[in-house]
Amino acid sequence: MGETGALTRGENALNSLPALTQPQHHAGKDRIVPQLIFFAVLGVVAYVGYRSFLREAERVTAKARRAEAEQRAGSNGTLVKDPATGEYHLLKD
Repeated sequence: MGETGALTRGENALNSLPALTQPQHHAGKDRIVPQLIFFAVLGVVAYVGYRSFLREAERVTAKARRAEAEQRAGSNGTLVKDPATGEYHLLKD
């Protein structure tokens, strides 16, 4: 304080800066980590789901192409040889 009890210009400027005079609370940082983990897990789940969707789509497409080829050839199914017995049987999807 100055001699007359009034704040000088420099002291007044320091009091107007709460960041320098009072401790900071970092409540925002506490919320960032759980959100980051949540979005990371969400990204992994979305990626795995997308890959699973592609695999299933390829399987269904292959089955449809096989059925179309059988229809064009006039057959009733695809024969597969059983390695144990040596007999042929219809392929089961």
